[in-house]
Amino acid sequence: METNIRSGNTLDDYLINSINEEKMVWREILKIVVDAILFCAKNNIALRGSNKKIGDPNCGIFLNLIEFASHYNRTLKERIEKHKKGSVSYFSPIIQNEIIKLIGDKTRYEIISRIKKSKYYTILFDCTPDISKKEQMSQMIRYVHVDSNGKVMIEESFIDFIHSHEKTGEGLTTEILNKLEGNKLDINDARGQGYDNGANMAGKYKGVRARILEINSLAIFIPCAAHNLNLAGVHAGSTSPEMITFFGTVQRLFNFFSSSTARWEILMKSLKLTLKSFSDTRWSSKANAITSLSLHLSEVKKGLESISNDLSNPEAVSNAKSLLLLINYRFICTLSMWNKILQCIDRTNKALQRKDISIDHAAKLIDALRCTLQGLREADFELNFQEAKNLAETMNLQAGFPDKRKKKVKKMANYEATDEGSNMTPEHLFKMQIYKIFDTLLSQLDWRYEQLQTICNDFSFLYGMSLESTSVLDLKKSAADLAIKYSKDLNMYQFTCEIQSFKFEASTIIPNIKTATPLDILQALHDFGLIESYPNINIAIRIFLTLPVTTASCERSFSKLKLIKNYLRSTIGQERLSNLSIISIEYNIVKDINYDDVINEFAQMKARKVQF
Repeated sequence: METNIRSGNTLDDYLINSINEEKMVWREILKIVVDAILFCAKNNIALRGSNKKIGDPNCGIFLNLIEFASHYNRTLKERIEKHKKGSVSYFSPIIQNEIIKLIGDKTRYEIISRIKKSKYYTILFDCTPDISKKEQMSQMIRYVHVDSNGKVMIEESFIDFIHSHEKTGEGLTTEILNKLEGNKLDINDARGQGYDNGANMAGKYKGVRARILEINSLAIFIPCAAHNLNLAGVHAGSTSPEMITFFGTVQRLFNFFSSSTARWEILMKSLKLTLKSFSDTRWSSKANAITSLSLHLSEVKKGLESISNDLSNPEAVSNAKSLLLLINYRFICTLSMWNKILQCIDRTNKALQRKDISIDHAAKLIDALRCTLQGLREADFELNFQEAKNLAETMNLQAGFPDKRKKKVKKMANYEATDEGSNMTPEHLFKMQIYKIFDTLLSQLDWRYEQLQTICNDFSFLYGMSLESTSVLDLKKSAADLAIKYSKDLNMYQFTCEIQSFKFEASTIIPNIKTATPLDILQALHDFGLIESYPNINIAIRIFLTLPVTTASCERSFSKLKLIKNYLRSTIGQERLSNLSIISIEYNIVKDINYDDVINEFAQMKARKVQF
């Protein structure tokens, strides 16, 4: 017996060895199961089918992947062949949900751990209805993250989709605070909040913005910069009935061709072009629609002429002729001018939607756009008119603004001056409308981005150029003013001393100090191990980089929502939806998850028939 015990030949040893072998088999199978689930979640595809039997044509993508993997894994193949109804398989929808929840929770825990380590954060929320008419509120958190290699990054991480039952500012605030509390995030550590311009979210008195400011006065609200730019363009496009009619004509041209496959083929095959539709909520779509029409207006006119000569469809002929009457020299001039304006707005709008963009970069982009629009306003209209004239001549259109009959106004006895408006030429009136568009855009940019500019001015002394060129006295004054505003985070005396010393040290540790941004300065502090030497500068820059620019990340999460919860998966549960979304959106974090940890947690979650 003693010999058998020492050599491991006892009955207990045989039982332990068989248990260990069984554990290794199930661990190998569960790794394949996890891989299959991650593959489906990453590619936003459904897991389940209408049948739960492996090998059935309608068993779904997950079970088909398991069957596919079994062709190259003998262990998995044997388990599938030996599987009987009622025995353990770990392929069921219940197990899928449990593993999805484990991976989702682990990803969420990693993100929240990063946020707590960073301490300061910004909340980003936005709402949209899903396919089943439920209001889904996307929760994103913006923070500064330092990875294991010491690289400083601005992150906007997805946390959850929340099924919102509220519409008022008070109700939405309660849901947001409850969610933050559930994530164990302190609302007092929030230094910013970003929403769209909806009254219930951004309302000055009763919106979510105002109610959170009552709790934490340092959670500065910054309206979405991209949404503000969109609204500025919408207002500019509504300056006059003629401009509203112009955009209506552009949409009519698209609707006319897209409503018929025969007419669409004329554009796609005969003319080798396509038109674009647009919406008021996405200003970039207007830029695409105007650019496409501007490049191929002569071909569109030819297509309308060919359709108008086809008498087989009287309704299409009538619509084509009415659209041809709208394409004239005035329309070409308006199209050319809007094309230039929208290209400038679209480039800025796309740049503002990057998740790692900071307040200072956004302010510079808005200033650059303002200067560009001012330059277009002051440019000579004759060049634009000449380009329109050349295009009109190639399209056999009359180049010029037709004169309208002037309305005769009876002059009263007491009136001494005449109305100069009646003597204006059509060309002059057209210029006035264009000037009105530019003036509306410029005024909208001024007041909508006033808050953005104010914040930039508060933190402007932390730019490399300011550190180099500003005097020590002015730097200390700016630091003191910021320390008063953020008295909970910054020590005024220490901060002023740090900025005085750092002014001279920054030019040594940062090569291009004149072009250094706050992010570059924070990176230099980490690279040279100066965080403990300049703690207040570190905190000030972290707060600045945490402040939001746009809610574009929330909008991007809605794109995932539409892919995951589509009309074929409209009954998906809220928990499964959130976990699949975080796996898909934050896949860079998910791919680094240790499978062994997931399997261990899976084994501990319930008492299983199989030991792991």
